[in-house]
Amino acid sequence: MEISKLFHVGVVVSDFERGLAELSELFGCEWATERSFDAPVRYPAGHTVVLRVRNALTAAQPVIELIEAIPGTLWTPTDSGIHHLGYWADDVESESARLEQRGWPAEVFGLAPGGHVASALHRRADGPRIELISSAYRTRSSR
Repeated sequence: MEISKLFHVGVVVSDFERGLAELSELFGCEWATERSFDAPVRYPAGHTVVLRVRNALTAAQPVIELIEAIPGTLWTPTDSGIHHLGYWADDVESESARLEQRGWPAEVFGLAPGGHVASALHRRADGPRIELISSAYRTRSSR
């Protein structure tokens, strides 16, 4: 991973509307995209679930992704507020394996239509998670 491939910083909040308003007021954030969608994910143990995700991306760089908390999942607020650093990856599975080798175990894999891995979240005991996102989605997120 290279710093030039850092795409966003993810923040999970319990109250989505309040989070949008607070970041807008505090930092002057304008929100380019607000979405709600079903996201199939696979955990390393092999089970797959579909989660209802609600998120928003800021219009300007650096990009902040605000995510509504999903109780009972890893998408819950953190003490620091920073949930993850999202990086573009040309090959999510090989980058994911590289992170595992460096002591960053995988928590979950996002699945694209057809079941191939499109994203991955990794976390050590200390610090924020690292999210790998397929570069194939990069043009869809460009501003």
